[in-house]
Amino acid sequence: MKRGWMIILLLSLGLNIGLGLNLLRRPSVAAPPGKAPVAVSPVADEPPDSAQVERFMRRRLDRMSDELSLDDRQRNQLWTLHQDAGREVFGRRRAMANARWQLHEAYAAPESDPVVIHAAVRRIGLTQSDLDSMIVEVMMREREILTPDQRRHYHSLFSFGPERHPRRLLHDRHKENRQGRRQVH
Repeated sequence: MKRGWMIILLLSLGLNIGLGLNLLRRPSVAAPPGKAPVAVSPVADEPPDSAQVERFMRRRLDRMSDELSLDDRQRNQLWTLHQDAGREVFGRRRAMANARWQLHEAYAAPESDPVVIHAAVRRIGLTQSDLDSMIVEVMMREREILTPDQRRHYHSLFSFGPERHPRRLLHDRHKENRQGRRQVH
């Protein structure tokens, strides 16, 4: 395993352990007897839309294929990986949205209960931790399919650090594409 990915994995593991220890040190946030639980989002139990998951994963595969010049074998392996992982990741993203919705509802209550708010924040932290770990695992499995040259370029497909915000990176790429089209004409 490359040293850079090992560092990312260890950093993620360290953050997850730190979050867990922090949550264990806090006083219990179980709702007191007689307190009504926070309302559940209307989409809490619905599975992710399979068409939406497939569209997203197809776009991801197409982008990777364009940027990394994948061969047919790699495309097939990545598609299998994306089909397996996509539904799970989208399910976790939905759980994250529901946890945020519950926090919003707790804050919006006429009398905000700190215990309920802390429980909602804890759910968000744990869910985000699970989601981050899941995504890192998918990325590591993607890298296993790539050649060493493709792995070097793969890293540049994602933004890291404050100066490379994802929306800014996307904006820059679109700007470069528009300027390239103008110069061709």
